[in-house]
Amino acid sequence: MKRLTSIVAVNREGVIGCGNTLPWRLKTDLRFFKEQTLSNVILMGRRTFDSLGKKCLPGRCNVVISHSFNLFPETEECKAAYGIEDGLFRASLAPRRYKETFVIGGASMYEQFAPYVDRYLITMVEKGVPNGDTFFDQGLLGNPDNWTLEKIGSAPQSSDDEAAFTIFEISSRTPDDFLKRRMAAIENARAASMTQRSSKSRSSAGTQPLIHALQPNYSML
Repeated sequence: MKRLTSIVAVNREGVIGCGNTLPWRLKTDLRFFKEQTLSNVILMGRRTFDSLGKKCLPGRCNVVISHSFNLFPETEECKAAYGIEDGLFRASLAPRRYKETFVIGGASMYEQFAPYVDRYLITMVEKGVPNGDTFFDQGLLGNPDNWTLEKIGSAPQSSDDEAAFTIFEISSRTPDDFLKRRMAAIENARAASMTQRSSKSRSSAGTQPLIHALQPNYSML
């Protein structure tokens, strides 16, 4: 995983959602989101998964972070993970055709993945949302001197977009620091996974003598 990108649309007050849905209609930005994430890995939280109709997005390797089990039947393109490190680990196991990895929401996921994210694609939306209830903490980036900012697109208000917006790419000046943290987290999750499998194997092996002991001893009959 060479880099990890958070992609988010936010207004100037930090609003990213209202009632577990997007608080604006921006067809152009949705096309941008699809172009960026298609054929890549996407990491999301349970509420974001629910907002998508409890379905994984097609054409992407979806990893859903949740403490719940059996959210959906797992496939090659739809995996469940049980924490941030486990999410990074499962993303790292995606087939090689998936080149990039994106965090797509929600607010808690942006916050928890921040120590590992070295790139942001932020759509700044020029629309107030008085009843917004989900926010992106713009303080997650910390010292602005540690990042480079580049405007990569914009669109005016139109029939396709109910508000004007500008898209920025924000990249860390020290990406290797984030890479090291990601690799350490992935190794932690890999080790935990191996320990869990080993524990299950020992537990299964340990039941054999008891099972055999319960079988009838026909030589005594």
